[in-house]
Amino acid sequence: MATREVRWTLRSIKDKMLIYEYWLQRNQSDAYPRKLERLFNKSMSITAKFPLAGKPTELENIRCRLVKDYKIFYRINDKTIEVLTVWDSRQNPKELRI
Repeated sequence: MATREVRWTLRSIKDKMLIYEYWLQRNQSDAYPRKLERLFNKSMSITAKFPLAGKPTELENIRCRLVKDYKIFYRINDKTIEVLTVWDSRQNPKELRI
């Protein structure tokens, strides 16, 4: 079983930073943002080994992993997993753009 490399797009990194900033300001602590970072990385590490573990979406070759209240959308490539966006699932789904 080959492990693919996980590559975070610029957009997905920006999404994560906005989430971390929100929790940092809300809690006045970096404990929860650090926990989310570990959970996101752990989820994508598992995905690198088992790329089909995520739920299929309506879009071809794009899957989704749920981590707490966040959905991580990714594309499976030959040698990589490309993380496209990190979405707070409590938002209006009509506003989601992948």
